Amino acid sequence: MAKSKKTKQRAHEARAARHQSKASHKSHDHLPKVGTPADNAYRLRRSREDLVAFGEFRNSRGPTPVIIAVLVGLLFVLGILAWVLFFI
Repeated sequence: MAKSKKTKQRAHEARAARHQSKASHKSHDHLPKVGTPADNAYRLRRSREDLVAFGEFRNSRGPTPVIIAVLVGLLFVLGILAWVLFFI
C-alpha cells in the first residue's frame, strides 16, 4: 500500500531534523596537504594538545566514567584486603 503524501513529508522532516542535530556536532576541519608548512603547524598543535589532554576522558559524558573508576578502585581495595586477611 502506498504511503500518503503527508506521511512521506513527516518522515522526511524527521530525517532532516535528525541529520541537522547530528551535523551540528561534527567538526568539518579539512586536513592540510602532507609536507606543507600548514601540515607541520597542524601536527605540532595536535601533539601539544595531546600532551596537555593526556589521561582525560575525551568522549565520555555524564557520571559513567567516574562511577566505573570508583567501582574498579573499590574492587582493587577489596581484593587487597581479602588477600591480606587470607594470608594472616
